[in-house]
Amino acid sequence: MQENEKLGWLIRDNRNVILGPFSHQEVLQLLKKGQLKNKTEISRANAYWFQVDEKKEIQRFFPELGGEPSPEETQMTATLTQAENSNQGVELTQFVVMPTRKEVVDETKSAEENKVTTSNSSQIQWLNSEMAEEFGDEMEALSLQTGTQIPSPTSGEKTNEPISDSKLDTLPSEEKHSQTERPRPIGNLIKAPEKTGASVYTQLSSNVVSVPVEASAAGRILTEDHDSGPGKRLLAFAVILVVFAGGTWVLTKKKTVKNPQPAAQRPLLSYEALSNTVKKSLVLFDLETAKTSLGDLELLPESTGRAFPALAQALLKKEFLYDGDSAINSLQMAKSLAQDAREIREIDNLLAAYDSDRDAPGAVAQLQRILKSNPDLPVFRYNLALVYLKMGRNADAVETAQALASSLPARDRMVESANVLVGWAKSEHSKGADRGAETAFGQALASNPYSDKAILGLALQRLRHGGLRAAEGDFRAFVDLLPQLETPSQVVNFRKMHDFAFYHFARAQIRELNIPGGVVGSKPSSLVMAVDAVLSCLQSRTGEARKILEGALSNSPGDPHLLKALAYLRWKEGRFVDVAEVLKDLKQEKSNFATNLLLGKAYLKMGKPDQAKDHFELLTEQYSQRSEGWSYLGEVLFQKKRRPEAEKAWKTALARDNYDLLALRGLDRLGKGEVVSEAIRQNLPF
Repeated sequence: MQENEKLGWLIRDNRNVILGPFSHQEVLQLLKKGQLKNKTEISRANAYWFQVDEKKEIQRFFPELGGEPSPEETQMTATLTQAENSNQGVELTQFVVMPTRKEVVDETKSAEENKVTTSNSSQIQWLNSEMAEEFGDEMEALSLQTGTQIPSPTSGEKTNEPISDSKLDTLPSEEKHSQTERPRPIGNLIKAPEKTGASVYTQLSSNVVSVPVEASAAGRILTEDHDSGPGKRLLAFAVILVVFAGGTWVLTKKKTVKNPQPAAQRPLLSYEALSNTVKKSLVLFDLETAKTSLGDLELLPESTGRAFPALAQALLKKEFLYDGDSAINSLQMAKSLAQDAREIREIDNLLAAYDSDRDAPGAVAQLQRILKSNPDLPVFRYNLALVYLKMGRNADAVETAQALASSLPARDRMVESANVLVGWAKSEHSKGADRGAETAFGQALASNPYSDKAILGLALQRLRHGGLRAAEGDFRAFVDLLPQLETPSQVVNFRKMHDFAFYHFARAQIRELNIPGGVVGSKPSSLVMAVDAVLSCLQSRTGEARKILEGALSNSPGDPHLLKALAYLRWKEGRFVDVAEVLKDLKQEKSNFATNLLLGKAYLKMGKPDQAKDHFELLTEQYSQRSEGWSYLGEVLFQKKRRPEAEKAWKTALARDNYDLLALRGLDRLGKGEVVSEAIRQNLPF
């Protein structure tokens, strides 16, 4: 915990503005005062983001919040703390006394003598308007920025002295109302023994008996003046007797209960069980479960000295949070703990993949070493060819990718990716002149008839060599796929580098060819512009896609390809009602795959499962060999509580594609089938 306190914290508000860094103590005080709203996110340096209403994460990083008494209440509380969780009940009674009115008044007088005020609040950057209104001008005296200079109480000049501990424990909102520093709580009458050896999975229960006491009486009990009369002392003694009698009655009552039910506990999980949960959550792309289970795993003593937690943390940061630098740090930690050759090999492969954009030559050297020791593992050869291509060594990329494609069995899942890479590399190397690129894209399409990259690559080659008429059918097929509507739709191969750069390559080719006087002709094609808009959406350039479609639709209003691209843009923008509005008039496209998939998913997002079901059922009839219609139909049936039918639909989807992510998630919810199958296990680096 001491190490955690040295790291800065960041705060991200509902405007997606990131503020900080703040110290651990400063964030703790904001949490205590309720200044951070439920949906506000916080993150410790080099860690992940979580919302402040995630109680488990808050308790993990801020254990000080658990059971801390409030100084604003004036009462005596008898806290029955469970020292041992047994059938005999509670073993210890702890009395915690709150500050008295007299002490608060004394503290107030003392603080007023040394009060420092300031009015220069214009330099403060507020988290939100509510905090600005609450803190007011007095926030300058307690800036949340670490190391902020504090105005001198006499001259108003700034000094470099850090904020004192007492000031860090007091927020301006408290000073604003009470005009005092926060009173120090009075120590416990009876101190409970510290917890030792408690499992992080056991939630200790506690029974609390609160005996409200008049404020003045409580003050007399704890701060009795020497000249108090015997009547006052007698009253104080009577109140204490009442408190002890109440606590004794509760203990006696609890012991007389027959067969008391044990307190609800979180089950103890073994290292193996938690490891399996982490793997499953990564496969299912379940961020919340991955964070929770991985955090629990890291707290287990058995995790000490093992590489798996750090390796899993790297995958979480890279694949879920897109934090490449932190992922590399975790991989380096994992490598220092790796105990066998396979672990080291897989970690080195990921290090090369994650660092290839920053240090391509280093990644190449690393992958060459791995490949030399493991020539029969195709994923390393694929990664090497892709790094060659990304750094401009196109001839080396062609040679390496061709060697890979020729070595793979016909039914191997990597045949599609390897041939797309060959076609891409040949096209780059020859500036589109090598007709072998078209052959390679055709081989990828033979392996997977629904490969959007193979279809797009083939369209570009045919556009270059045969004009728009030759490429028109392929461009239409690409728009009808509307690829990656909701990524990831399949289980991610964590060991293989992403080939997302292919879309950048394709878009550059389109921009070069689809200009007046270019290959297309004297006027840009609305079909090719629809493809360009879809590629812009894939690259999260929705503003550019909007401009492309506005211009194209002004020239060709009602064009079905442009309308489908516009519906895809609306989907990416989260405007699901508009998706239905755009597509409802495409009567001639009512049996189209993309149209029905978009409409079904939009209605599902709008909470209209019956309308969504019609479109998914049509997909299962018209495209029965594709998994998407079956997996989404299973989701609709599950929502309608038709579980046996949902299970059947999901199993049908997996029979078409055993990497269908939605179907795997669905069967996991039903407790049916194994998620991490042998085929999927081959995609995991552990």
